[in-house]
Parts: sequence; C-alpha cells; structure tokens
Amino acid sequence: LWEALGFLPQPKEGETIHDVANQFLRELWLRSFLTDFLDMGSTCRFKLHDLVRDLAVYVAKGEFQILYPHSPNIYEHAQHLSFTENNMLGIDLVPIGLRTIIFPVEATNEAFLYTLVSRCKYLRVLDLSYSKYESLPRSIGKLKHLRYLDLSGNQKLEELPHSMYKLQNLQTLDLRGCIKLHELPKGIRKLISLRQLLVTTRQPEFPDKEIANLTSIETLELHSCNNLESLFEE
Repeated sequence: LWEALGFLPQPKEGETIHDVANQFLRELWLRSFLTDFLDMGSTCRFKLHDLVRDLAVYVAKGEFQILYPHSPNIYEHAQHLSFTENNMLGIDLVPIGLRTIIFPVEATNEAFLYTLVSRCKYLRVLDLSYSKYESLPRSIGKLKHLRYLDLSGNQKLEELPHSMYKLQNLQTLDLRGCIKLHELPKGIRKLISLRQLLVTTRQPEFPDKEIANLTSIETLELHSCNNLESLFEE
C-alpha cells in the first residue's frame, strides 16, 4: 500500500521494494513509533503507539475517512475511503479525486462498483477482498493509475475482464482464494509493472509464457490451484 500510494522511494540496485519498506518499518520501530514489534522473517507484526495514531489521524483529517453507519457523510476532499458496512455502498457520490477505496467484507452492490470505476479515474488502490461479486466491470481497464488490486477471498468470482491488460501501472494483483476463477486474464504479460502476483485459479495449465514476460515480478505465489497439471514445463 505504501508503494501504491507513492510513499516509498525507488529501491537501489540489488534491493526490492520490500527491502525499502522494511527499512522504514525498522526506523519507525527504533524511534519508538511502533510497539510490540515482532519480526517473523517475511512479515512482521506491531502496534501503533497511541500518540502516533492520534497524530496520523490529525494530519490526514479530511483526506482519510472510515465510514461508519453513524457518520455517513463523505468529506468533500476525501482521497482515501474505507467502508464498514455493505448497506452503506452508494449512500453518497464519492469524490472524483479518490485515490483509495476499501470495500466492506461481503460487498454486493454492483451498481456502486460500476459507478465508482467509471467515475474515479485516479484510483491507485482498490480493495475488494472477500466480496461477493461474480465479475468486474469491463471499464476497469480505464483505471490507468491503479497500482494495487486486491480480489482475495472472492469465492464467487468466475472471470476477469480482458480489459485488465490495460492496467500497465498495476504493481500488486491478489487473487488468493478466488476458487471459482477459471483462468488468469488474457494478456497478463502486458502488466509490465506487476511486482506481486498471488494466484488461485482452476485452469490446468499455468500460462508460463505470459508470466515469463513480467520482468518486474518479485513475488509469485500459487494458492489452492487444485486443477494445475503443469507448471513452467520449459
């Protein structure tokens, strides 16, 4: 997320973007901004100090907003939105300049999703994890600035629109737990900025020739690909 929102500098030669992020995390930890820091190798856990959280909320006031049932009005200049309830989707027109939107678990409002994709051309982060959508809007290919797309846990999602190959700034595509997904999107080789690809698919043959063209890839994970019969044969 830090990378997708432009908070991290480019990695130096021999480094990955994860290395850069870990350096920042350790710096924050050493300066006591983080507490209960637990390093588990490939990931870590920590808590944000209460004073740091209060400062972050103060600095981000008006730009970042978590929408609760008792506070349904969206800030005029909001750039980062997180919804807590499915029945709140569509309560108001989202700002055109939105950068981040996090849908609630089990989201089902297709009309809101289609409106969002058509309206918010500057989205960088779209989190639809554990939603109940069977498909995505074809117009998703128009989100030229999208860098982070989380579809994990969508157990009803059967296909991805072919227009996804136009998302050439996409850095992370998370498809873990999409147990009904028939295949990866056509033209995935054109996602030239992709660094993380996390996959669950029903297809028997992995598109290794397409994946081989992803020269920026750093992480490739396969989860519960139970029909997979061949992988990188050549």
